Amino acid sequence: MKIGFNIDSFKASTLNGEIVPHGGVGVYLQELLQAMLSLEPKHEYYLIRNKPGPIPIRHPQVRSFIFPHKCIHHGVRHSGLWRDWIVHRYRLDLVHEHHPDQPALRFAKVPLIITVHDLIPLIFPEKFTLRFNYIFRRYVRRNLQNADAVIAVSEHTKSDLCRYHPGLAGKVKVIPGAGQTFAGSRNPEASSLESLGIRKPYILNVSTIEPRKNHGVLFDAFAMLKQKGYPHQLVCVGAMGWKTRQVLDHPALKQFSKDIRLPGQVNRTTLQLIYSEADLMVYPSLYEGFGLPPLEAMGFGIPVIASRNSSLPEVLGTAAYYLSPQPDGGEIARAIRKILEDSGQKTKMAGLGYARWKHFTWEKTATETLECYKAVAAKRRGS
Repeated sequence: MKIGFNIDSFKASTLNGEIVPHGGVGVYLQELLQAMLSLEPKHEYYLIRNKPGPIPIRHPQVRSFIFPHKCIHHGVRHSGLWRDWIVHRYRLDLVHEHHPDQPALRFAKVPLIITVHDLIPLIFPEKFTLRFNYIFRRYVRRNLQNADAVIAVSEHTKSDLCRYHPGLAGKVKVIPGAGQTFAGSRNPEASSLESLGIRKPYILNVSTIEPRKNHGVLFDAFAMLKQKGYPHQLVCVGAMGWKTRQVLDHPALKQFSKDIRLPGQVNRTTLQLIYSEADLMVYPSLYEGFGLPPLEAMGFGIPVIASRNSSLPEVLGTAAYYLSPQPDGGEIARAIRKILEDSGQKTKMAGLGYARWKHFTWEKTATETLECYKAVAAKRRGS
């Protein structure tokens, strides 16, 4: 098959020659593509994006197309005509989009599959910009109606889809993702951590820096721990997202400037080192479509404290220590103290977490996604 991937949702940085995705959607796209190429290398993949940017992977079976800005008016880009021309020109068998808000008119009548990670802009619109909310609401309904199949990354996301778009139930398939693939030694290099101002012991959070991830209450909790004399640092790894000012203006960032570390986006090797030496992870997010970072932490045997909301209990199972759906700083501080002071519970959680992490694999995700492609293509041929 010739498979088109619309990758406008893929945001990434190049760090030490490595393409490092921003957020879970980028990780999903990169890992899924790699796994599908490993499983069935006969397929060809056509990566289409409307503006310059990195591509998830380089491979002989992967071709990349970027909108020629100097040649064509930008209005064509937003109409979807250019993407449809690529589909027609190279006779693609189907198109897979990895975000539901693409503004395409879809003149090319090929099977369309859309992955939906979450509908958070509909649930917490105040956490996003007005422009983003407008685009999301304008295009999502039409795109989902046009799709031959919709992939939800969790049962919770499927439930949200059916709540906001009741007619979709028959074409939504749940295919979970997994954590990032880490390779090589898990032994940390102390010098690599020190260069980022990180020292042991530390508490970890990995997520985009934005209000939805609820960093403010985590900073509140950390201030309480420091007042109790705990020696830990708080390390928050992640790229900057929406509305960061209200996060970065938190007073704890000034009061404990040497102990709250924000290294930003790091490459996979550095992230592996950071995970491997953390005492525990705290993930107080207000809402998640899946929640990759806490699952990744479990793969390193790190105890995880997480909010009991959205898809997190579904993904993390009984292996996490759960907070209330919208925890405050006091609740988080108590949970951290309880786990740090109980070595038996830490050991138990590490074992449960590692077993939970093994339940999710990109090979399984890729296999089910390819089966979805084949089923959609066969159905379209028979219609």
